[in-house]
Amino acid sequence: MFTTLLTLGLGLTPAWAQDAEMAISEAAALVKLGERASAVGQLRAREHVLGRLDELGFTPRCLGLAPGLDACFVCVGEPKAGAFWSLSHIDAVPQAPGAIDNAAAVGVNLAAAAALRGERLPQPACFAFPEGEEVGLVGAGDLQHTLSTEGLTPGLVLSMDLVGHGTLTANGLGPRWGDDSLRWLLRTLGEPTVSSPFVYRAMSRAFPGMERSDHRPFTQAGVRALHLMGRGPDGIFWRYHTPQDGMDQVEPAAMARTLDAVVRLARASCPGRTAASPRSLWAVGASSRRASLCLAPWRSAPWWGSARCGVGCGPRRSARWGACCG
Repeated sequence: MFTTLLTLGLGLTPAWAQDAEMAISEAAALVKLGERASAVGQLRAREHVLGRLDELGFTPRCLGLAPGLDACFVCVGEPKAGAFWSLSHIDAVPQAPGAIDNAAAVGVNLAAAAALRGERLPQPACFAFPEGEEVGLVGAGDLQHTLSTEGLTPGLVLSMDLVGHGTLTANGLGPRWGDDSLRWLLRTLGEPTVSSPFVYRAMSRAFPGMERSDHRPFTQAGVRALHLMGRGPDGIFWRYHTPQDGMDQVEPAAMARTLDAVVRLARASCPGRTAASPRSLWAVGASSRRASLCLAPWRSAPWWGSARCGVGCGPRRSARWGACCG
C-alpha cells in the first residue's frame, strides 16, 4: 500500500517508492524489538542490524566495543579518507519506542545502503550505526577516534536524528561550512525539499560544541558534518522521548524525502575543505540578509563561549562589531 501511495502521491518511480517502503519496514522492525536503552537492548538492536546488513550482501565491521559503546558500519566502495559517512544511532531512551528517535533514521540508512550497493560513486559511501547516542554520543565519538587513527578521516559526515516526520531540515552547519559548501548542500539536496533556517546556522556556527547529535565529534575534529532532522509546523516534536514516539508518528512522504537526500549526498562529490568565511552565515536565503543578529565566533572572548552578538548591524561591515555581517 505504501508503495502505491508514494508512487502516486510523490511522483516516485515504483522502484524508488519500494526503497522508501523498505525504510519504513526496517524502522518498524527495530521498534518491534522493544527497549533499546540498556546494554542488552542495544546488543539486541545491533545484532538485528548486523543480520539485515548480512542479508543485504554486506560484510559489516564493528569497533569491537561493549554494548552501548560500539559502532558498526558498512561501505559502498573501499573505505578511505574523504568518504561520505551517514550515521544513524540505534539506541533509544528507556521510556520510548523510539520510532522517530531514531528507528526511522536506521531504516533510511539501511535502505540507502541497499539502494547504492554495487554502484560506482565519486567517493566511498559508508553507513554507520552508532550506539550510546542518548547518553553522550558515545559510539560516534569512538568511531571518529578510530577513523582518525586509521587515516580514514571523512570528507563529509551526515547524522540523521528525528527524521521521518515534518519538513526535512539541515542543522549543525558548523565552522567548516563556507559559502560554496552551503550552496552545494542546498543545490544537492534541492530547495525547497530541505530547509536551513538562518537561526540554526548561526547557532551551529557560534556554538559547535553544543550540538546534540552524532555529527558533533566530527565537527569538533574539524570535519565538515551536518545533522539532518525533521521539523514540525511549530519546530517541536512533542512526542520526543515519550511513550508516544511510535510508528504512527512516521510519515511515509518524509521517509521518502529523507532517503532521497541521503542517496543524493552519497552520489555527489563531497565539497572541498575550505574554511568558512565571515560572510557564510549570509550565503543562503535572501530573507536571511535582513536578519538583525550577527555572530562573530572568531573574535570571541573565551568566557563568552564562542559568540559575540550585535543587534541591528545589518548586512554590512560594522566598526563596532567587526566583520560580523560580512
